[in-house]
Amino acid sequence: MDNKPQSTNKIGIVTLTGGSNYGNKLQHYAVTQILQGYGYQCDTVRDTTVRGFATPLAAASFIKKLKPSYVSGAIRAKLRYKYYRKDNDECVICSVRRANKNRAHYKELQQKRKAVFDAFTDEFLPFGELTVSSTTHADVAKVNEYAAFVCGSDQVWNPIYPMTSPVNFLTFAPEYKRVALSPSFGVTEIPPSRVAAYTQMLKAMPHLCTREQQGAQIIKKLTGRNVPILVDPTVMLSANEWTKLEKKPIGLDDKPFLLTYFLGSEDKEYKKQINSIASKRGLKIINLVDITDDASYLYGPKEFLYLLHHADFVCTDSFHGTVFSILFKRDFWVFARSESGFSKDNRAVTLLKKLCLEDSLYQKGKSWSKPDYARTFELIDKERKAFDEYLFNALKDACGQRPQRDYLNVEDWNEAHRTHCTGCSACLSICPKGCITMVKDNEGFLYPHVEQSSCIHCRACLNTCLASENMPKSPKVKALVMQNRNDGIRTISSSGGVFYELAKVVIDKGGVVFGVRLNEANVAVHCSASTMSELMPMLGSKYVQSEIGDTFAKARDLLQMGKTVLYSGTPCQIAGLKAFLRKDYANLLAVDIICHGTPSNKAWQAYLKAHKPIKNASFRNKDKGWAGFSMKLEHEKGFYRKNLETDAYLYAFLHNLNLRRSCYDCRFKTVQRCSDLTLGDFWGVDRVIKGWNDDMGTSLVLVQSDKGQKLLEQIDCFRQDEVEVDAALRWNTAAKQSVLRPNARDDFYNRLDSEPFGQVCPKIKKSQIRKIKERLYKLKNRRKA
Repeated sequence: MDNKPQSTNKIGIVTLTGGSNYGNKLQHYAVTQILQGYGYQCDTVRDTTVRGFATPLAAASFIKKLKPSYVSGAIRAKLRYKYYRKDNDECVICSVRRANKNRAHYKELQQKRKAVFDAFTDEFLPFGELTVSSTTHADVAKVNEYAAFVCGSDQVWNPIYPMTSPVNFLTFAPEYKRVALSPSFGVTEIPPSRVAAYTQMLKAMPHLCTREQQGAQIIKKLTGRNVPILVDPTVMLSANEWTKLEKKPIGLDDKPFLLTYFLGSEDKEYKKQINSIASKRGLKIINLVDITDDASYLYGPKEFLYLLHHADFVCTDSFHGTVFSILFKRDFWVFARSESGFSKDNRAVTLLKKLCLEDSLYQKGKSWSKPDYARTFELIDKERKAFDEYLFNALKDACGQRPQRDYLNVEDWNEAHRTHCTGCSACLSICPKGCITMVKDNEGFLYPHVEQSSCIHCRACLNTCLASENMPKSPKVKALVMQNRNDGIRTISSSGGVFYELAKVVIDKGGVVFGVRLNEANVAVHCSASTMSELMPMLGSKYVQSEIGDTFAKARDLLQMGKTVLYSGTPCQIAGLKAFLRKDYANLLAVDIICHGTPSNKAWQAYLKAHKPIKNASFRNKDKGWAGFSMKLEHEKGFYRKNLETDAYLYAFLHNLNLRRSCYDCRFKTVQRCSDLTLGDFWGVDRVIKGWNDDMGTSLVLVQSDKGQKLLEQIDCFRQDEVEVDAALRWNTAAKQSVLRPNARDDFYNRLDSEPFGQVCPKIKKSQIRKIKERLYKLKNRRKA
């Protein structure tokens, strides 16, 4: 395979291109979007085949044609297509009279409808220069311009379609370039006269799949191969992607409606059920593809999407009517094609069974039940992954190389590098399609999930993630010991009260500060403050990983408006912000912290269960001093307070039990950083510089840039001195090295769902040595006082 000639990045699409069928156009559109998402150029191959294997009648055996069911079906088909008969209750003579009377008008409507669909094709479905036919040889030079060809989706292999020919099996291209993409046979069996040809062409296709169970059975019977049954390409695009394409029909009011979309006839029983639903729900009825309704007959694919999206109820016998009802989470009922049962529409049955929606198949005497879309979309995600895996590998093989690099998005990268993701959300913020969400894993940590149907594989998320590790860092660092002279500010701060003053300078000048607070649900979230009252909840440490949300984007918007922005966070969050911004803004002040590590919100909430409801939480309460800080939880009738040795949560945190996986091998623990200032506790300050430790809190500040230095110079309420960086960090190793991962770490999270936090992380008694040290420390400070 490595020796395949390869000099192009273009994919050719072979599908059904004629007619005015919604599903046909929208699956064609989906295929182009999927291939472009892989980084390929793509266009559609022009098929000029006049007549393929057979006409519909010639495809059937003579004996079969004599069967009453065949004759009856042929007559109904004639009436339906020649005399525009959708209603089986309409008498045959009436149908003929109506059709003859309005034939000129109907022809005009058909031309207008074709023009609407042609306009959609011209706008979204580009054709290439390659033209093929079942009766002529394709231009080899033009074929070689394509890396591969895909056939599908839709019923490209239906043996009773007049246009079906070897072209639909890509016989004009080298075998290794042939890829099937959710094709459908549309029948339960291949006519005997076509079995030999179908067998030969299917065996010559290295990458085979199908769209329905019966198709897989046909391929198994003819080739002996078991092939995957994939969803239709339309399922691969999210509802959001489709809604961007939709268009409200002109003249449509906002009254609730029931939509019918029948490709077969609506018999008396169907109409009875439809009218009953409409009556009970107070809905007007809109019938699609009804030539007797001029307005709805001229709705194009965009209007089709709008109607499916906004219908209060959908009744259909169409496969794609079913697909979009599901994607848009509509109430719907799928009816059998009255002229053929479900034998022709095994596609719809296969889809509904895959998604556990069999109850949405109409059966006489059966009441309607609402779909369980939560379960359905879990299954859709699995089907999308199966589709993506098949196509990704098929194109890799056909083209002799992967579409792009091994990792097409950040989720793909994280699956291969389990401890890499820090949860900084830069990937979510940078995604141009908005197809990334941060999803909690079983430990409660947020990880990016990429909705593959929306992803265009631009790799912006992965590039931003990798760029965060390689942000330019300060060539020179200065270390300062600092204390706020206002003891009140120091008391409500975790250490020396530096952050408060930095933020005050920015806010007083009309700037905005981003930091972390606990919201009403006691979840740590990043938010903004433009007043000092808004700033106050951000003061103090929060020993739980914060949710970034959309604050990166908000900060960027403020920066572009010329506002001064101070953004504070962990080192990985600041690196993610800088990578997201892609440029160094003069009005941005980035402040990170000396970070021990980040527990999950799940661990924090599990701890709070024994204390709820609480009004406020302080992870670093200094009522008993800075060195022996406490966890303090305020209740309506009092408070809970225990120190770092006896509180279960602080014990788990300081003993590294509840930290994120990436924290044990943190790539952002370095002395030189991309921030402007680094803030932290100056543990061991009395061993570095005498006379500073009063047990009220002292800050270590690492100045990383001129911007950081200039900001500090604007504040005159600090007691400060410069110290040697190495000396300061000797007692603050968390600034430059990761914590050790304890053996009990995974067991901690495994037990968290079934056991109380206090049992998962038992409280410990203070050691005698620790008690002696604390007493000596207090006696020493009393003498100084």
